[in-house]
Amino acid sequence: MQGIQNNPLVLERKLQEILANGGKLQIEASCDVIMNGSNISGEWYFFAIDAETNERSVLVRREDIQPKVYKTPGGIISFLMKFEFRVVLIPLQKGELVEAGPDKEWTRITPSDS
Repeated sequence: MQGIQNNPLVLERKLQEILANGGKLQIEASCDVIMNGSNISGEWYFFAIDAETNERSVLVRREDIQPKVYKTPGGIISFLMKFEFRVVLIPLQKGELVEAGPDKEWTRITPSDS
């Protein structure tokens, strides 16, 4: 897992700008998914990859500049709908990473790829 340590921070409005300028969006699972009946929960972080610098920045909440943690697949889907994603790929195991480029097509990233 690449994790959130030592990453620059990015607010949602800047994330939108990075994506509009050809950047990428990554979702990383920080723990294995937990199933409780039909309910699924976990912890996922979002990252922006700047197209020019290739810098990886973690998405943070505006209020306290803490990394924004998504706890449910529904939360992830709701967030991605703001950016007009039509398909979502969600990593389910700790350390798994997925990435979408400007075409909004998802790719699973292995540690040697990133």
